[in-house]
Amino acid sequence: MTRSYCQKFCAKGNYIYYGVEAGNWCYCGNYKTREVMKQSSACNHKCTGDSNQKCGGAWAINIFANPEYKTPDKWTEGSNGEYLGCFQDQASRTFTGLHYRSNSMTIERCKSYCQSYSMYGLEATTGCWCGHYFKTRVPKPDSDCNMKCRGNSAQTCGGAWRMSVYKNPNYQPSC
Repeated sequence: MTRSYCQKFCAKGNYIYYGVEAGNWCYCGNYKTREVMKQSSACNHKCTGDSNQKCGGAWAINIFANPEYKTPDKWTEGSNGEYLGCFQDQASRTFTGLHYRSNSMTIERCKSYCQSYSMYGLEATTGCWCGHYFKTRVPKPDSDCNMKCRGNSAQTCGGAWRMSVYKNPNYQPSC
């Protein structure tokens, strides 16, 4: 096992993320299901295929964005990140990270606010939510995310209990 081997293995299935754990395990996925950050020192196991590389640790996984991931046709990618789609929000919230509202909300403003998170979402013209994983994941038609951003009417900022979700291109995962 090496990080390169795991990355190539996950690229065959067109996964967004790949991760290595315990020196010889490889995981692939499109969404992170839990958010438990550990110190980088917890990822101290040498890769079984290359002792110069670290491949996670005991119950600690190094997670990386897969550079060979190919965006499906219905998604778009640009400077604001990859658009993942329109999702239903609810009282318990889709993302559990930081959030705020602004009467000058734009996609760029939300992306910047959520710079330390892997995903961000805009909702109801003024809302911005950050997260590393979907607490709930209920896809909705893109037509449900039809409200214009208060800070830029040329952009769409979700809808009523609907969130326009993006993968953050600036996020750099750690252990």
